[in-house]
Amino acid sequence: CYNIKKEVKVMEAKLQKATERLRYLIEDGELTLQEISQRTGISQYRLRRFAQGISQPRLRDVVQLADCFQVRCDYIIGLSD
Repeated sequence: CYNIKKEVKVMEAKLQKATERLRYLIEDGELTLQEISQRTGISQYRLRRFAQGISQPRLRDVVQLADCFQVRCDYIIGLSD
């Protein structure tokens, strides 16, 4: 039971980092939400939900966002800096 709780905390921390990265890329970047949406095919609504941490992107979304922002997928999901 202890190991499961520890793993859950680790995963929550990783999800939080991914949310922070997405928030930064989406809200603080040079592109508007509309431009990001047009380049990725991800709706503005879903992009806002990613940035707010309300929902998590699917793998396909991560790949599209990485391509749009010219970063690696592992950066977006918080596995590298």
